[in-house]
Amino acid sequence: MDIKQGDLIITLPSVSKIQAIVNLKGGEMGIIVESGPIDTDLRVYGVLINEHLYYLFHDEFEKLEEEC
Repeated sequence: MDIKQGDLIITLPSVSKIQAIVNLKGGEMGIIVESGPIDTDLRVYGVLINEHLYYLFHDEFEKLEEEC
């Protein structure tokens, strides 16, 4: 999955199991505002959801594809 700044995403149900995050559930939409280093398998993305910045791994959200 190619993710870059400005992409719209939707969170997966697995985010509700993250202990460090309160009140974040699957099905919430956000926008990628920053991404971690490219040279590692553990890329972290800064995702803005409801005016809060969360740092999520790529397996905790899906990219929303634009359909024309």
